Amino acid sequence: SGEFSVISDGDVAIVDGASVSGEITIRAFDFTLGSTASLSVSPTVVEATGSGAGETKEASGGAGGGHGGVGGDGFDTVGGVTYGDPDAPTLRGSGGGLGHRFGDVPAVGSGGMGGGLVQILARNDATIGGTIDALGGDGAAVGDACGGGGSGGSVYVSASNSITTTGAPVVSANGGTGPNCTGADLDGAGGGGGRIAMCSPTTTIDSSNFAANGGPALGIATAGAAGSITTSCASATPNAALLVSRTPFHVTDIDVPTTGVSIPVMSFRVREVSGFDGADLQTLTFTSAGDFPSVDLSLYLDNDENGVWDATDTLVDTVAGHVPGAAAAFDLSTVADIAADGELIFLLTADYGVPAGRQLDVDIISDTDLAANSLLSGDSAVVTGAPIYSGTKTTSSTPRPVVISFSPTSEANSTTFNIDVRGINFSGATDVRFNSIPVLTFSSFVENSDTDITGQVAPAAPPVNPGYYDVQVETPFGSNTTSATKFEFFAPCVVPGQLGVCAEGELVGTACVQTVFPSAEV
Repeated sequence: SGEFSVISDGDVAIVDGASVSGEITIRAFDFTLGSTASLSVSPTVVEATGSGAGETKEASGGAGGGHGGVGGDGFDTVGGVTYGDPDAPTLRGSGGGLGHRFGDVPAVGSGGMGGGLVQILARNDATIGGTIDALGGDGAAVGDACGGGGSGGSVYVSASNSITTTGAPVVSANGGTGPNCTGADLDGAGGGGGRIAMCSPTTTIDSSNFAANGGPALGIATAGAAGSITTSCASATPNAALLVSRTPFHVTDIDVPTTGVSIPVMSFRVREVSGFDGADLQTLTFTSAGDFPSVDLSLYLDNDENGVWDATDTLVDTVAGHVPGAAAAFDLSTVADIAADGELIFLLTADYGVPAGRQLDVDIISDTDLAANSLLSGDSAVVTGAPIYSGTKTTSSTPRPVVISFSPTSEANSTTFNIDVRGINFSGATDVRFNSIPVLTFSSFVENSDTDITGQVAPAAPPVNPGYYDVQVETPFGSNTTSATKFEFFAPCVVPGQLGVCAEGELVGTACVQTVFPSAEV
């Protein structure tokens, strides 16, 4: 039950021939089987074993093994069942049943062995011009007891781009013969045919010499049924890269502060498939959906593999002006080849080209259509449907105002006073106020510079409550940005040792006071 395997990131051409017991697997970028070349696997699945084993019973010839077709029936034995995938046959055949005379222990007629597997997996093109066979073994005739034939094996050619035949290649997965014995009841049955599949997006195939016939029965037992031949099926070639996982950096709203600020969007883990040592990933294609203006995308290699976008990461490629529904293809040719079973982590960032004042809300939602461990097509990683963008948040190209200090820092709540406010980003100020309830807006103000505003504050009616309040400056690019310290409003109070003696109708402690000396009397 030997195996022969060829693994290459380049081209493989067979110009002569190879005969192997059991299984041949060839993985290559391009594969060519020359017109005079051959690949042959001898049957190895032991009699009466396998998923479609032929039945063995006393005083009967052995039944045929099943695979792509059912095995033939003996005098009192039932042929093996079918199994396997006709579009991706990767299983070996099954052994035929033993021929068993009455009372003989052990049985004397051996069943034929099940056919082997020839598997050719090309990441680009495959050209078939020679001979490939995975035949089932014949049952043995020993005296008057005969075993059933083994079922044919599998021939599977898969290419990510195309499969072409040259000339009229011979591809066979026939079942084995059930022999004729001197005792008619002990004749062996034929093995079922195996499976042949040529799978690729584009196929130009002459299958006139393809055969997966059931094995004949030379006596009263029945022949095996024909197996399957498929020449139009999707490629299932293992590809160079495997998308292991995707991780969104945000699952809630992102407040985009300004144009020209890159925001981490998502990380991708890409793994090299075992068996393609040194195969390099050529492109990573990102698609998106939603409602957002154009965005510049950047792809980084996460050198420290911490899943965080930082200064250690290397810029791989950029795609400018990405819009919803479009595909953004990143060139990965500068990235070193991934070792067999190795991984790389990529980080995707977005730079939103949003005009000043544009409303934008970014919702990152991890797409579930492309599950972890899904094979990626060809040498390209394709990320579909993620992330999605939508909604409303303010973005601008001018920073919001920030209040740093003001003078004075306190005043009576019943007094008109002047105030000087210092800070940054005051250009275009539209309002200056205290965040009292109700809001106390400056009665007038002058923007002296981007960093200085002077204004006058008139008392409110009724006066604001005594307490501490933020000073706020509003511009078209932001509002409600408050100071680090607070402005204090206080109420006038009566100084101890003084009594208010005012004109009739006036209240003490507002517009007038009168000094009264303490009485000498105790």
